[in-house]
Amino acid sequence: MGYNFISEQDAAKFFGLTVKGLRKQRYSGEGPIYHKIGKKVFYTEDDIKAFVEDTRIDPRKAGKCA
Repeated sequence: MGYNFISEQDAAKFFGLTVKGLRKQRYSGEGPIYHKIGKKVFYTEDDIKAFVEDTRIDPRKAGKCA
């Protein structure tokens, strides 16, 4: 099983966040699943895709928005 690891810096860029912002999401449990190897944090393409899919909202099914 191969993993396509993405660095914390590249993941932050993908989401339009700073690394600090991505860390805040991680610590609060709001961000995507991550892997910690030693002191370094990595994300996988599959975990980022799953997170993006989980945050998808279909306005036809969402009801009224605030």
